[in-house]
Amino acid sequence: MSNRIVFILGAGPNIGHHVALAFKSRGYSVAIAARSLRDRRNEEGFLQIQLDLADTSALLNAFSKVKDAFGSPPSVVIYNGASRTVLDQADPLSSINMAQVSRDMTINAISPLIAAKCAVAGFGELPASSSKTFIHTGNQLNVLPRPPVLVFGMGKSAIANAIVALTKAYGVRGYRFYFTDERQKDGAAAELGRDGPAHGALYVELAESSAQGPPLYTFVKGEGYKDFGEIDRSLA
Repeated sequence: MSNRIVFILGAGPNIGHHVALAFKSRGYSVAIAARSLRDRRNEEGFLQIQLDLADTSALLNAFSKVKDAFGSPPSVVIYNGASRTVLDQADPLSSINMAQVSRDMTINAISPLIAAKCAVAGFGELPASSSKTFIHTGNQLNVLPRPPVLVFGMGKSAIANAIVALTKAYGVRGYRFYFTDERQKDGAAAELGRDGPAHGALYVELAESSAQGPPLYTFVKGEGYKDFGEIDRSLA
């Protein structure tokens, strides 16, 4: 039984796909979950799980499916899911739909918290040599709020806060937590230009590192971690 298992939640065609391939290349067993998938083993050998990340009960069950399939909990959990609703630029509150707010906040804040809880429960069953890493694919909104994506930013800010807190709580056990944020070289957000292979390479590096890096991990493709705190403060 191998403990090198990665579970990718929100496995879309860009970041999720390339992260899965990167871990497969390192010998990991791979489980992927997304609403568009159906439960099966795909052509690449990945365990596919159909999952709507707004359904917290199904999320709990998905972790059980991974353990049942591989005989062990995942040693690396990656939350790549997101729900983004665009609001009115000048009057964002006027265009808020509370049902959509509830769904967005569940996917962007509540479900990643539940995923982290499940990950930590599984980490406790793994041998000391296992990676025990939780990674959340984030963005710049935790430091640079924007009115049209007010609710999206609320979710990202909440989970960024949680990642830092979890690092403080569980670092003593050797568990590692990251909120990643790809940037351009000048510190601007990568936005829709986010690079899937760059995320794959970085996530493998973080998972296989023996030490916790900066929990709020801003990075540039091909260059690794970059501290953009001064730039972010000047733009806030």
